[in-house]
Amino acid sequence: AGIEPEKKPVLYGPRGERLLPHTKSAEYEIETDRMGNIIITCSGDPGKDVFLQFESDKALIYDLLRKGEKKDLDAGWPIRLERSEPRASVLDELWESSARPQKSNVPAIVKPTGTCYADAWRFLIKEGEGQLIHGTVFSGGRRLGHAWIETSTGWVWEPETGRYFTRLGFRDAFAPEIESRYTAEEAAILAARTRNLGPWSEQERHQYLKGKSPAVIPTEPRQRQSKANELEFLPDSPEFLAYTIDDIGYRDRIDSTFLSAIKRAKGRQ
Repeated sequence: AGIEPEKKPVLYGPRGERLLPHTKSAEYEIETDRMGNIIITCSGDPGKDVFLQFESDKALIYDLLRKGEKKDLDAGWPIRLERSEPRASVLDELWESSARPQKSNVPAIVKPTGTCYADAWRFLIKEGEGQLIHGTVFSGGRRLGHAWIETSTGWVWEPETGRYFTRLGFRDAFAPEIESRYTAEEAAILAARTRNLGPWSEQERHQYLKGKSPAVIPTEPRQRQSKANELEFLPDSPEFLAYTIDDIGYRDRIDSTFLSAIKRAKGRQ
């Protein structure tokens, strides 16, 4: 009788999930994209990757790395871990639960999860000039919903990195696709009316930006509203936006923007 081949044991993680068997030749590769997201691939399971955006998820990966590896990853160098290493067991569990097929043709648009919309809005209102841009950027093999600022001096301010780019440099780095543009006045109106800092739908843009009314500007001194009636922003990220327009000090600037717009409109009549 023939000898049956030895069956490899099936391994399970702490939550009962099936883990991939270790092989000496297989390794994980960890790298970051231009937006600071972490991408993990595995030579033993090609065609898939794990894409991490949330800080809590990225912290899990950084906890696995040695000091020198962290510096290399931040500098843009890929980090490779043999699957035979004990610390790779954490990546095994992450891979089993989160690995997805890579998109090689048309990249999927990932729902925005960061604070780029809020950060870009605040930057525009603070500066009072330029344009707020909503659209998508290409990062980590995916298209991500994103917001950025085109300044009046011709530069692009990107909120995730906090850096200024030339328009050509921004296009080269992120391959942006623009969906909508807003002036400071329009962004202020939409934030006040929709009670969130973006992104805004086509219906909201049509409803609140068509036929702007000067009635939104008070003629009497502004009275502090009761707590029950204060404006509360809906969260545009996992981190709840605890700031209202009054709390973050933009109320006077918004009113000033509205008044300037009305003066300009009257001057054209």
